[in-house]
Amino acid sequence: MSAPFGTPNPSLALPAAPSVPQQPGPLHQVEFVVEVVGPASIPASAVAALLKPDWQAALGAPRIWVMAPKDTAWQPLTAAVDGSYDSLVMTWPYLSGEGHLTSRSAITLAGTAERFAAGVNRRALTIPPPNDVDAAVRAVREVAERLDIGVSVNVEFATPVPEEPIWRTAIELGLSLNGQGEFVWGDPAQATIVPLEEPQQYTLGGVRACREHHGLTIGFSAPLAVNPLVSLRAILHIAEQYAKRFSGTVFGDGGRPMDPKQRAEYERNLNAAVSAFTHVGLVSGGPEALRLFGG
Repeated sequence: MSAPFGTPNPSLALPAAPSVPQQPGPLHQVEFVVEVVGPASIPASAVAALLKPDWQAALGAPRIWVMAPKDTAWQPLTAAVDGSYDSLVMTWPYLSGEGHLTSRSAITLAGTAERFAAGVNRRALTIPPPNDVDAAVRAVREVAERLDIGVSVNVEFATPVPEEPIWRTAIELGLSLNGQGEFVWGDPAQATIVPLEEPQQYTLGGVRACREHHGLTIGFSAPLAVNPLVSLRAILHIAEQYAKRFSGTVFGDGGRPMDPKQRAEYERNLNAAVSAFTHVGLVSGGPEALRLFGG
């Protein structure tokens, strides 16, 4: 969709966004885990049944990971029916967009997993025990509420700017349009641009209709940023380029024009956030953070 709007400008474009290799498998800090354990391998055909609608509905659509005899890392379960698996694990997030897990629901899920396990001559091992899930959810929610930190700046244009040149500038800067109508740097997004006003999305319809914008918001989620200080530099670079091109002003927290003092304040706050992540055993941009804060 972005191709008709130009190509990245080497003199302006951001470098490739930083990324963290995402490890497959269970994430015990942020997920309830049920491992189907036992001495014998399980036929792949039997495990593939877990992807069928009846098991998916009964188990609440968990993430399912397997290891074949020669595997050294977890793999997502597929519908393949050949071969066998030595290891099988199912996971559910403690917190999700649909709500949170409870000890009562964990007991039900564990019982359903045990029913499947018995059918393949294994047993279900829960981590943690279902009765401990309520406490685990409280702890994870506290972390999520304390560390769900968003960082943003606004650019206000001197006069309204049509949507098309905003698109062209984003492409020059090396950003791409995602499915939510946001211009983003990296996947998962390490920096995001949205219009300052509602609706906060860019669309081809907006381009065709010559929709005008009074400004834009550029930001990122600190827990999802692989390197929050790099993301900060990225959003400031983006903001400066838009302000320069469209006679705009960059505003930071509290509606104050961005200056070196406020930039240093942003950096101090981000360093404190990274220390807080480390204190609770999370790595910003890591798999647990993506599972917890990525929705």
